Amino acid sequence: MSRLLTAIGVHPDDLVVAVAGTIRAYACAGWRIRCVVLTRGEAGGPPDVRMQETRRALGLLGVTEKDIIFGDFPDTGLVHDHAVIQFLEDASGQPDMALIPSIYDAHQDHVAASLAGRSAFRNTPDVLMYETPSSTVDFRPEVFVDITRHLRAKVGAIRCHRTQRGHRYMSPHHVRCLAEVHGFQARVPYAETFMPLRATLRVAETRGDRDRRNHFVESQSPGSGSLDGYAETDATVTGL
Repeated sequence: MSRLLTAIGVHPDDLVVAVAGTIRAYACAGWRIRCVVLTRGEAGGPPDVRMQETRRALGLLGVTEKDIIFGDFPDTGLVHDHAVIQFLEDASGQPDMALIPSIYDAHQDHVAASLAGRSAFRNTPDVLMYETPSSTVDFRPEVFVDITRHLRAKVGAIRCHRTQRGHRYMSPHHVRCLAEVHGFQARVPYAETFMPLRATLRVAETRGDRDRRNHFVESQSPGSGSLDGYAETDATVTGL
């Protein structure tokens, strides 16, 4: 069964602006992607149009329509309360990784979603907070995803949001420049950046490791707690 990444957006264009490259990278790696958008963006254009733009854009990134879920919370009026937390829990599908807005953001909706996401994903091993155009100077890039192979897909997805073309951050030039800056920080051509709320490094077990572990378990008497005869081996640490 494929692993699940759930990305939380507040407005219909949030996810493609912030994490389109990351979504595409994980989709190409075989992960199932679920995108949950808390509002329908009525403060920035006709909701039906904006929702359709989102479906088209996320479809280009490899997200299936059944995994694109919209809430009906008020645009610019989102609050951190039990209703939002419960909606996120119900819609998110117990992910292996969650992407949420950062608390270091000047937009009140993003802050509310970040706080709700902390509660909703309290049992999720990896929770990363993403950068938005309204992130404050307190947002510190600490985790990077190489999107070099997926920058073109990100630009194509952003172009689907025709109702938002007047915003400077929606221009292909801005998208490429920001990804290049973060790429320089990460020592790759282009990157997206996150702050970790929680990040778990996993050790990849080789076949030899499994054989030694099984032998160790079989050789120990119940409750002995002894490690005699068990030699640890070098481990390979995989990325998030």
